[in-house]
Amino acid sequence: MALIVCPECGNNVSDKAKTCIYCGFPISEFLEKEEEEKILNEKYVCKVCGFQNKIGSDYCEHCELRLTDYIKTDKPVGFSYEVDFSKRPHTICPKCGEKNETGLFKCGVCGHDYKLEDYQVIVPQREKEPFDGIYKYVFGEKIPVYCPRCGSSNCSYFQEQNIKLGKARYSYNLNPFRIFTFANKKQKIKNYTVSKICCNDCGKIFN
Repeated sequence: MALIVCPECGNNVSDKAKTCIYCGFPISEFLEKEEEEKILNEKYVCKVCGFQNKIGSDYCEHCELRLTDYIKTDKPVGFSYEVDFSKRPHTICPKCGEKNETGLFKCGVCGHDYKLEDYQVIVPQREKEPFDGIYKYVFGEKIPVYCPRCGSSNCSYFQEQNIKLGKARYSYNLNPFRIFTFANKKQKIKNYTVSKICCNDCGKIFN
């Protein structure tokens, strides 16, 4: 048992109490919600850079690594993924030595949780492989696209919607019913799209 400060009245009460004995504040309910928020916040801490992202984010706002799982599978631990890792970037589990998909921090064979210092992407040689990814044009030259983080060619284009605010213009307020408004503000909002590339293996977003 430990004493905590009641967030309502500021008195010391037991953390096992259901309500505060001084003001009746629901202590147990408050601690449960606090613990749920703590677990939820930890879920969106990036495992690569440690950045605290907003709840509900799919990608890290700092390093752009995908926070959600890359592979949806119903296979239990103990079954390896049916992937040819000789042709795809992968990581090696430091505990059992099995190969796993990039972007995951849990071994699909032994269930070992990766640490940041253990996470190393191994990119196979691709000189002899036919390129099956997308291309981008730079000064009229057709260039194959590879992920700058993991080296994968499994990339795809997507359109990102952005908003740009135009120059604000002000005019005198002539409305007699708005006596506390001295000027009216008008500002145009321009919508435009930006073409970006997303790596389908590690979640890196780049141009």
